[in-house]
Amino acid sequence: MFEYFTAGISLTNPLYAAVLLLAPIFLNNNLKFRRYIFCVLNACVITIAAPSIFHAILLLSWSLTPYFAVLLCTHVLKIRWYKPLLITTMVVVFAYLQHYNWIFSTLHISYITVWKVVGISYILFRQLDFIIQYEYNQDQNIRISFIDYFNYQLSFYTLLCGPIVRYQDFVSDFYSVRIIHDFDSILNKVSRILSGFIKIYLISSLLDYLVHASYEHLTTAVLSARVIAWCIVIFGNIWYIYFNFSGFMDVVIPAASLAGFHLPENFNKPYFARDISDFWNRWHITLSSWIKDYIYTPTYKYLLTINKPLSSYFTYFLTFLIIGIWHGPTLNYLVYGILLGVVAMLSQFYTATLRKRLGRRGSIEFRARKCVHILEVLCTLVISSACIIFVGLDIIGRFF
Repeated sequence: MFEYFTAGISLTNPLYAAVLLLAPIFLNNNLKFRRYIFCVLNACVITIAAPSIFHAILLLSWSLTPYFAVLLCTHVLKIRWYKPLLITTMVVVFAYLQHYNWIFSTLHISYITVWKVVGISYILFRQLDFIIQYEYNQDQNIRISFIDYFNYQLSFYTLLCGPIVRYQDFVSDFYSVRIIHDFDSILNKVSRILSGFIKIYLISSLLDYLVHASYEHLTTAVLSARVIAWCIVIFGNIWYIYFNFSGFMDVVIPAASLAGFHLPENFNKPYFARDISDFWNRWHITLSSWIKDYIYTPTYKYLLTINKPLSSYFTYFLTFLIIGIWHGPTLNYLVYGILLGVVAMLSQFYTATLRKRLGRRGSIEFRARKCVHILEVLCTLVISSACIIFVGLDIIGRFF
């Protein structure tokens, strides 16, 4: 049983809630020292989250390594191929810190600590973005400094579960002209924050209780009870995750806006998606965007030069496999990624078959039919729900 590092970063923690509440006051009233004040607030949140000095140092060392490593490789050692070296190193260390047992247990490698760092997955993507875009950001005269990188990497708004922000966007937004909020704007943001709390502590809490209660009856001898339990688990879990995750976004996005930050939206009615790709373009939008820019597009372009007919299918599978593995360290998430990859390939095959048989215009007209639209939405919701039961629930451990 592993314990979680950043359990203190929770909306139920009064100290963290106090930081969220007081941040707009501190950050909007002293623009000259704004970045230093934000740095102090971020350091306070890390202190709240860390169970000991050792774990605080561990998080800080891991988070800040790319900044010093990039400077060392580019300005001192003059290493041209530093990007693949640093990227590989960060991914391996990430897997180790997250305790990917199906990798390290197989290699008989022990862990230095039983504490796992919640939010480290988001830290990794911010690290990789900084490494990959470092030279580009320099060429574009994007401000690069230690304190800006510290605030970008350890922002208490995005540390726990996103949204995933790029370094360039963070810095540009941080030093942009502040927007003065009127009363109606403040009222709308406060209203959204309250709705976020309702999503998290009322709706998702109820769904969480129903899902886990039903989870205990998945193997019951009574067939009807087993069927009902499976239905609640399959459809309840995805809605629990949606209300919990989107609720957190409904709290941190307007809270950050009141403090002068613009955070991108992470959800856009995913339950109306017509296929798995459309679903992920609406669900966890910043993750999908990051994966598309740094994994899907370069992989697809490379594979086009090798095998054009299969490049799209393989790229979809690889992309969604990585999404699944990124979500968690157990075999459940590996299976989740495989299922997403297979579904993505089948969805691509469905689209390609329609275009082949009906032509591009004909396939568009066919999918524009209301009955087809509704059927595609329902199928996507059912398939996505069936896949996502591996997130947060130990399905493999229960049945295998």
